[in-house]
Amino acid sequence: MTPSMRLHAQIAPVALIVAALAAADGYVRPERALVWLTGLATMAVIWLVATLVDRSPSQTDAQRAYLRLSVRAAGLMLAAALGVALVRAVGVEDGGLSKRAVSIATGIALAALGNALPKVAGPLAARRCSPAQMQSLQRFAGWSFTLAGLGYALVWMVGPVQRAETMSTMLCAVAVALVVGRCAGAWKADGAL
Repeated sequence: MTPSMRLHAQIAPVALIVAALAAADGYVRPERALVWLTGLATMAVIWLVATLVDRSPSQTDAQRAYLRLSVRAAGLMLAAALGVALVRAVGVEDGGLSKRAVSIATGIALAALGNALPKVAGPLAARRCSPAQMQSLQRFAGWSFTLAGLGYALVWMVGPVQRAETMSTMLCAVAVALVVGRCAGAWKADGAL
């Protein structure tokens, strides 16, 4: 099986789940077409971008595997959000439990992607910085996103819903700021800026 076929075989089931949930939501709530059409369009764009990136000859097997993992995680998060919208549309009130569940799953997905990030080295010699510096940056980013994802999930597990959204968003923002700052510092030290 070629890498391209593997990508499509792994994304197709997730895309079908998103499409089925969007269709069901559209049937139950046709007046909310923007919600389910956005879910469908987002999944289609993710699949298209993943296909284009996957065709790049510079992609390593590790980078392709990370791309497939990322697309599956994004698709499952879309499916979870559409599933929650569908459950609410049919009149099931859960007191915020579904929002908690989707948010916990989002945190776990972020942690899994962060954990996999350092393993996606790629051709280090082709980078503008040293291979050791690149690996250090990838490890730092991996740890930052893994810890942010675990914190995100934990906040949604035990925190009050009213504060969990703000706290989890702040955790992610801090992780992104730390990684961007570390990368900017490394590039400035190398004279690449």
